[in-house]
Amino acid sequence: MSRKESLSNDINNISKAIHLLLVSIFGISAWGFVNYKSLGSGKISLLFIVACLLCAAEYIIIKRYKKLNKELENL
Repeated sequence: MSRKESLSNDINNISKAIHLLLVSIFGISAWGFVNYKSLGSGKISLLFIVACLLCAAEYIIIKRYKKLNKELENL
């Protein structure tokens, strides 16, 4: 497999990971919003922390995605 094909595959996999993280963040937020009365403040705080960690992971993945795209353009 050439370097260009390898980068293209990596970019596609990262795109899928970004989509999955966005769906997860939305799902956790929506679930917490709908069930906030029954969850209590402790579990809401935990959901918020999980959502923040997913956002941080998404930021790191997007940085990698941009770097790979730039490298692919330079080939």
